[in-house]
Amino acid sequence: MSTVRILFDLRSGFGIGDAVQSGVMWRHLKKYRPHWVIDVRAPGAFSAAIRPFINAFWPDDVPVAGEYESVQALGWTDCFETFSDRPSTKVAYALKNVFGIEEYDPALGRYEVEKDAETLDRLKEHGAVGINFKGNSHPEMKNLCMADREAIRKEIHRLDSIPQGLEFFRGVGELAAAISKCRAFIGIDSGPGKIASCTDTPTLI
Repeated sequence: MSTVRILFDLRSGFGIGDAVQSGVMWRHLKKYRPHWVIDVRAPGAFSAAIRPFINAFWPDDVPVAGEYESVQALGWTDCFETFSDRPSTKVAYALKNVFGIEEYDPALGRYEVEKDAETLDRLKEHGAVGINFKGNSHPEMKNLCMADREAIRKEIHRLDSIPQGLEFFRGVGELAAAISKCRAFIGIDSGPGKIASCTDTPTLI
Protein backbone atom coordinates (compact mmCIF):
# COMPACT_ATOMS: atom_id res chain seq x y z
CA MET A 1 0.00 0.00 0.00
CA SER A 2 1.44 3.37 -1.02
CA THR A 3 2.33 6.01 1.55
CA VAL A 4 -0.07 8.92 2.03
CA ARG A 5 1.15 12.15 3.63
CA ILE A 6 -1.59 13.93 5.58
CA LEU A 7 -1.48 17.28 7.37
CA PHE A 8 -4.07 17.86 10.10
CA ASP A 9 -4.56 21.60 10.57
CA LEU A 10 -5.76 22.06 14.16
CA ARG A 11 -5.19 25.78 14.61
CA SER A 12 -8.78 26.57 15.58
CA GLY A 13 -11.62 24.91 17.49
CA PHE A 14 -9.17 22.65 19.29
CA GLY A 15 -8.27 23.00 22.98
CA ILE A 16 -5.83 21.51 25.46
CA GLY A 17 -8.25 18.75 26.42
CA ASP A 18 -8.71 17.86 22.74
CA ALA A 19 -4.95 17.76 22.26
CA VAL A 20 -4.51 15.32 25.16
CA GLN A 21 -7.34 13.09 23.93
CA SER A 22 -5.97 13.13 20.40
CA GLY A 23 -2.91 11.13 21.49
CA VAL A 24 -5.14 8.05 21.74
CA MET A 25 -6.33 8.69 18.20
CA TRP A 26 -2.86 9.20 16.70
CA ARG A 27 -1.66 5.93 18.21
CA HIS A 28 -4.66 4.08 16.79
CA LEU A 29 -4.14 5.64 13.36
CA LYS A 30 -0.49 4.61 13.44
CA LYS A 31 -1.53 1.01 14.14
CA TYR A 32 -4.56 0.70 11.83
CA ARG A 33 -3.50 3.11 9.04
CA PRO A 34 0.25 2.39 8.94
CA HIS A 35 0.61 3.80 5.41
CA TRP A 36 -0.43 7.26 6.64
CA VAL A 37 2.41 9.66 7.41
CA ILE A 38 0.74 12.17 9.72
CA ASP A 39 1.89 15.72 10.38
CA VAL A 40 -0.03 18.14 12.60
CA ARG A 41 -0.15 21.93 12.66
CA ALA A 42 -1.45 23.30 15.96
CA PRO A 43 -0.63 25.84 18.67
CA GLY A 44 2.82 25.18 20.10
CA ALA A 45 1.35 24.80 23.59
CA PHE A 46 -0.16 21.46 22.45
CA SER A 47 3.13 19.99 21.24
CA ALA A 48 3.79 17.67 24.21
CA ALA A 49 0.43 15.97 23.72
CA ILE A 50 0.78 15.40 19.97
CA ARG A 51 4.40 15.41 18.78
CA PRO A 52 5.44 12.07 20.38
CA PHE A 53 2.82 10.15 18.36
CA ILE A 54 3.12 11.57 14.82
CA ASN A 55 5.68 12.16 12.09
CA ALA A 56 6.12 15.92 12.53
CA PHE A 57 4.56 18.73 14.55
CA TRP A 58 4.35 22.25 13.12
CA PRO A 59 3.65 25.08 15.60
CA ASP A 60 1.07 27.49 14.25
CA ASP A 61 3.62 30.31 13.98
CA VAL A 62 6.04 28.29 11.82
CA PRO A 63 5.59 27.78 8.06
CA VAL A 64 4.87 24.19 7.06
CA ALA A 65 7.42 22.55 4.78
CA GLY A 66 6.57 19.69 2.46
CA GLU A 67 3.78 18.50 0.21
CA TYR A 68 0.71 16.56 1.26
CA GLU A 69 -1.84 14.40 -0.49
CA SER A 70 -4.42 15.66 2.00
CA VAL A 71 -4.77 18.68 4.30
CA GLN A 72 -7.73 18.48 6.65
CA ALA A 73 -9.21 19.61 9.93
CA LEU A 74 -10.18 17.03 12.54
CA GLY A 75 -13.89 16.43 12.14
CA TRP A 76 -14.72 15.06 15.53
CA THR A 77 -17.40 15.83 18.06
CA ASP A 78 -18.71 14.60 21.38
CA CYS A 79 -19.71 10.97 21.40
CA PHE A 80 -23.34 10.30 20.51
CA GLU A 81 -23.03 6.54 20.64
CA THR A 82 -22.67 4.01 23.45
CA PHE A 83 -20.00 1.36 22.91
CA SER A 84 -19.96 -1.96 24.73
CA ASP A 85 -16.30 -2.76 24.08
CA ARG A 86 -14.58 0.62 24.55
CA PRO A 87 -14.99 3.98 26.31
CA SER A 88 -17.76 6.10 24.80
CA THR A 89 -15.47 9.03 24.02
CA LYS A 90 -15.01 11.44 21.14
CA VAL A 91 -11.86 9.52 20.16
CA ALA A 92 -13.72 6.21 19.90
CA TYR A 93 -16.52 7.98 18.00
CA ALA A 94 -14.07 9.59 15.57
CA LEU A 95 -12.12 6.38 14.95
CA LYS A 96 -15.32 4.62 13.91
CA ASN A 97 -17.32 7.37 12.24
CA VAL A 98 -14.65 9.68 10.81
CA PHE A 99 -11.89 7.22 9.94
CA GLY A 100 -13.90 4.02 9.48
CA ILE A 101 -11.83 2.03 11.96
CA GLU A 102 -13.94 -0.57 13.74
CA GLU A 103 -11.12 -1.92 15.90
CA TYR A 104 -10.11 -0.45 19.25
CA ASP A 105 -6.98 -1.41 21.20
CA PRO A 106 -7.44 -0.80 24.97
CA ALA A 107 -3.65 -0.83 25.39
CA LEU A 108 -3.57 2.44 23.43
CA GLY A 109 -6.39 4.03 25.41
CA ARG A 110 -4.60 5.88 28.21
CA TYR A 111 -3.78 9.55 27.80
CA GLU A 112 -0.05 10.26 27.54
CA VAL A 113 1.88 13.50 27.30
CA GLU A 114 5.55 14.44 27.37
CA LYS A 115 6.46 16.27 30.58
CA ASP A 116 8.62 19.35 30.17
CA ALA A 117 12.11 18.39 31.38
CA GLU A 118 13.12 21.92 32.43
CA THR A 119 10.01 22.30 34.59
CA LEU A 120 10.60 18.89 36.18
CA ASP A 121 14.15 19.89 37.07
CA ARG A 122 13.08 23.27 38.44
CA LEU A 123 10.26 22.08 40.69
CA LYS A 124 10.65 19.96 43.80
CA GLU A 125 8.19 17.46 45.23
CA HIS A 126 5.80 19.31 47.53
CA GLY A 127 2.61 18.85 49.49
CA ALA A 128 0.50 21.24 47.45
CA VAL A 129 -2.75 20.19 45.80
CA GLY A 130 -3.09 21.41 42.22
CA ILE A 131 -6.48 23.00 41.50
CA ASN A 132 -8.35 24.06 38.38
CA PHE A 133 -11.88 25.40 38.82
CA LYS A 134 -12.37 27.34 35.55
CA GLY A 135 -12.35 26.20 31.94
CA ASN A 136 -12.56 27.86 28.54
CA SER A 137 -15.26 25.71 27.00
CA HIS A 138 -18.84 25.61 28.35
CA PRO A 139 -18.01 27.63 31.51
CA GLU A 140 -21.68 27.80 32.48
CA MET A 141 -21.73 24.00 32.72
CA LYS A 142 -18.25 23.31 34.08
CA ASN A 143 -16.97 26.15 36.26
CA LEU A 144 -17.41 25.78 40.00
CA CYS A 145 -19.18 28.54 41.89
CA MET A 146 -17.21 30.58 44.41
CA ALA A 147 -18.79 28.80 47.39
CA ASP A 148 -17.63 25.41 46.10
CA ARG A 149 -14.16 26.70 45.33
CA GLU A 150 -13.77 28.11 48.82
CA ALA A 151 -15.08 24.91 50.42
CA ILE A 152 -12.47 22.88 48.53
CA ARG A 153 -9.67 25.30 49.43
CA LYS A 154 -10.64 25.17 53.13
CA GLU A 155 -10.65 21.38 53.09
CA ILE A 156 -7.21 21.31 51.46
CA HIS A 157 -5.89 23.61 54.20
CA ARG A 158 -7.55 21.44 56.86
CA LEU A 159 -5.56 18.50 55.51
CA ASP A 160 -2.33 20.48 55.96
CA SER A 161 -1.83 21.15 52.26
CA ILE A 162 -1.79 24.26 50.10
CA PRO A 163 -4.08 24.75 47.08
CA GLN A 164 -1.94 25.64 44.08
CA GLY A 165 -3.30 27.26 40.94
CA LEU A 166 -1.63 26.37 37.66
CA GLU A 167 -2.00 29.65 35.81
CA PHE A 168 1.74 30.28 35.68
CA PHE A 169 2.49 27.14 33.67
CA ARG A 170 2.28 27.35 29.90
CA GLY A 171 1.59 24.48 27.61
CA VAL A 172 0.76 20.83 28.07
CA GLY A 173 4.30 19.76 28.93
CA GLU A 174 4.77 22.33 31.69
CA LEU A 175 1.36 21.58 33.18
CA ALA A 176 2.07 17.84 33.19
CA ALA A 177 5.39 18.40 34.94
CA ALA A 178 3.84 20.75 37.53
CA ILE A 179 0.91 18.43 38.31
CA SER A 180 3.26 15.45 38.61
CA LYS A 181 5.00 17.24 41.49
CA CYS A 182 1.74 17.83 43.41
CA ARG A 183 0.39 15.74 46.28
CA ALA A 184 -2.97 15.56 44.48
CA PHE A 185 -5.05 17.35 41.85
CA ILE A 186 -8.67 18.56 42.00
CA GLY A 187 -10.30 20.09 38.95
CA ILE A 188 -13.19 20.27 36.56
CA ASP A 189 -13.61 18.38 33.27
CA SER A 190 -11.14 20.53 31.37
CA GLY A 191 -7.68 20.40 29.79
CA PRO A 192 -5.65 20.39 33.04
CA GLY A 193 -7.80 17.56 34.37
CA LYS A 194 -7.02 15.45 31.32
CA ILE A 195 -3.34 16.28 31.71
CA ALA A 196 -3.53 15.20 35.37
CA SER A 197 -4.74 11.79 34.27
CA CYS A 198 -1.47 11.39 32.35
CA THR A 199 0.47 11.58 35.63
CA ASP A 200 0.63 9.37 38.72
CA THR A 201 -0.78 12.19 40.88
CA PRO A 202 -4.05 11.17 42.62
CA THR A 203 -6.76 13.09 40.76
CA LEU A 204 -10.38 14.02 41.43
CA ILE A 205 -12.42 15.52 38.60
